Amino acid sequence: MSNDDVVIRVEGLWKRYGLPLPEVYYKGRRWLRSLRNSHNPQSAIHNPQSDDGPWALRDLNLEVHRGETLGIIGRNGAGKSTLLKVLAGVTPPTRGKVDVRGRIFPMIELNAGIHPELTGRENVYLLGAVMGLTRQEMTARMPEIEEFCELGEWFDRPVWKYSSGMLARLGFGVAMNVDAEILLIDEVLAVGDVRFQNRCLGRMKEQRDAGKTIVFVSHVMEMVQYLCQRVVFLADGSVVGEGDPERLITQYENAMYRSETQYNNALRNAATSFSAEKFELRSAAVYNGRTGATNSYSPEDGFIIDFHCESMVPLDRLIFSFGLLNHRRESCIWEYLEGQDLQSTVPSGHFTLRLTIPPVPLSGGAYTVNFMVRDARSLEKLCHYKGILPFVLTARRRERGVLTVPVHWECIAINQEGESGRCRIA
Repeated sequence: MSNDDVVIRVEGLWKRYGLPLPEVYYKGRRWLRSLRNSHNPQSAIHNPQSDDGPWALRDLNLEVHRGETLGIIGRNGAGKSTLLKVLAGVTPPTRGKVDVRGRIFPMIELNAGIHPELTGRENVYLLGAVMGLTRQEMTARMPEIEEFCELGEWFDRPVWKYSSGMLARLGFGVAMNVDAEILLIDEVLAVGDVRFQNRCLGRMKEQRDAGKTIVFVSHVMEMVQYLCQRVVFLADGSVVGEGDPERLITQYENAMYRSETQYNNALRNAATSFSAEKFELRSAAVYNGRTGATNSYSPEDGFIIDFHCESMVPLDRLIFSFGLLNHRRESCIWEYLEGQDLQSTVPSGHFTLRLTIPPVPLSGGAYTVNFMVRDARSLEKLCHYKGILPFVLTARRRERGVLTVPVHWECIAINQEGESGRCRIA
């Protein structure tokens, strides 16, 4: 693509919140540090950020082309919202250059540009004026905006009475009908109900297909993959990857869940121990069912989970239960096993409980495991662990459903005589 197609160009962008201090301050600090280091060499080791403080964005370079839908993903604190605020002109860069060509409509906060004392209708006129549209132009668009918002009588009530979902409806109603050339959309879509989210996704797809430029920030990977033609992965304010959505989403989920695995070392953060003097889960591990790998999982291969347990006293009639949950915390698999199916008594000491899960057509994405042990006679909980063993299944497709199964589509035409026959979908 030529440079004429670039509508957003970011070069060497650094952003730090707070008032910038004069350069003489940093020169003085470096001079004092050099004096201290000359007397104490051990103090020479310091945080490279200490000269300038923490940065929200670090030397970020980015181009967005006309008509492109770009997804921005990353953990909380990665700099996603800050980048959108800089692009929208809400906050200036500390260093670097940002060039935006075209009319922007930013949806980066629910109440951005909205006056709480005005009604929804009055705020539509206000937002239109901010966008440079006349009252007559907004009046012509008003019926479509009102219909899209589905606020009913609330459309003519003060906005301070609105819920967060109603604010999202109002903002999206304006964003989708003001003919902005560039849309900046943050995670605000997450507050709407499912029906409204699906409607917004459909309208955003229409905007994308109509050639609008969209920069979309979301933690919902299905939405990102559905809408975006390219994805940028941010970490600690810097770009660590960009390109194909499926590849970058997998890279992001793997990075995130590897970190979570280290963070949940020895399962301490996930443990709810009810009877630690009787039974405890010491560790757990998940393996690829075909290769035995611990860093690559595919639904076609199945997987194996080992629970390394310790029984402090001999126990019998135990109930072991296992749950597999996706990133939306939906239960995808739940199974239980009574101890009598293994042996009549679990002796004191260490043992491994192994689950072998055959190939199953689960959708690609992030998964976690729940594990619980009960006494079958009293139903007393001996231990309960939630959200352990985070891992990512890499599938050919990432779906909003729990399963990805092969289906056959067929079109059957019915004529006036009631006779049926195959037809072709154009």
